[in-house]
Parts: sequence; C-alpha cells; structure tokens
Amino acid sequence: MKSDHANVRLVVEEDRISRLPNELIHKILSCFDIKVAVQTCVLSSRWKLLWTSMPFLNFSNVKIPDLCSFAKFMTHVLCGLNHQIHVSSVKLDFKGAANEDFVRNITSYAFSHNVQELAVNNWTIGLHVYPPCLFSSQSLKYFNLSFYGKRACVTLKTPWDFPALTTLHLSGVALCGDLFSKCVNLKNLTLKRFRIKGVDVFDINAPRLSNLRLINNSCSKILKHHNLRILQ
Repeated sequence: MKSDHANVRLVVEEDRISRLPNELIHKILSCFDIKVAVQTCVLSSRWKLLWTSMPFLNFSNVKIPDLCSFAKFMTHVLCGLNHQIHVSSVKLDFKGAANEDFVRNITSYAFSHNVQELAVNNWTIGLHVYPPCLFSSQSLKYFNLSFYGKRACVTLKTPWDFPALTTLHLSGVALCGDLFSKCVNLKNLTLKRFRIKGVDVFDINAPRLSNLRLINNSCSKILKHHNLRILQ
C-alpha cells in the first residue's frame, strides 16, 4: 500500500515537460505570442531563461493598448535576448502608423541574426513610407508584408535586395519602379489588393518566378514569361 502511494507521489512530482530538450520547448512556446511565452517561462526555474534563446519571435496578438507601449515592450524583449542565437522567424502584428525607429529596431535585429522568415502585418489607415532597411537581407527566404484598412496602400519604391528570397506575399501595397531585380531566387509571388503607380505596365524582373497569384486586383492580363507583365 505504501509502495502504491510512493509511486503515485513520484508521478505527480515528476516534471516531464521540463525534461524536454530546449528545441522542443522553444517549438511549444512559438505557438504563443512573445508576451505569453515570457510569462510562461516564470513558472519553472528550468524555463526561466529559455525565452531569451528562442529562435521564433512572435510579436503578433500581443495585447498592449497603444503603439508606443508596444514599441517599448518590443525593445525590452530584444534587449533581453541572447544575441548569439540565430533567429529563424519573426512575426510582427501591430496597429497604427509605425515610425522608422520602430520598424528599424525589429528588422535590424532580425536581419543581423540571419532570419529566414519574416511576417509583418500592419493594421493602418492612409499612406506610409517604410525605411529602406526593411528591404535588404542576405538570409531571408520567406517574406509576408500585409497592410489592412479601408485606405491602406503603402507605396513600395526601394529596389529590394533579397538574394535568398523564394516566397513573397504582398497585400495592400502600391508597386512602382524596379523592385524585384535583386530577388534572383524568387519563385512564388502573391499579390493581393495591390495597385500599380506611375506606369501602365509593371515589369516583374524575376527570372526564376514560377508561381504568381493575383487576388482582389484589377489586372486584366498576365503574360507568363521570364519577365512577367501585369497590365492594369
């Protein structure tokens, strides 16, 4: 009888989750936003500093009342991270017109730590210009840049320098100029609710492009060739 009680107590007291490898715990925490992940880590001394070495940074769905407070929280998190760890993916979801410092802080950290996947969702109103630092990375392979709102339409002008990029999703943007000539490995391109500014014909100079999806747009014709043409 005593033996049975001892076995039950052993099962109850055993912390099997904390015995998992760091890589698996990081994967579990990546299912939550970074604020919840940090809060979860205080539940165990074994987990206390695990958030500082997470390769998945999810700043989506963080419930913070205003953009200024959100920016301060994000800066605090970035300062606390282990800067020796490479970052696999970053998700950023926020409301309002972000200033350049806000965007520069997160993208500079991500790009300097060899991020491979970046998703930026901005719930905004009106026209905004984003800093050039957002459009240059030697490691980025997947990029989702989406703007939402009744009048959301962010003009993209800067030639992008993403030599490793293979998949790109753009939503709520206005395209003009030469954007993709340095995206030499781009294979998958999705354009949703986009506009073309300044020209009647927009050339997508992406020699390896093999999949092009157009969603909720006014384009009338697509020529499938090495240089795809979108006609408004």
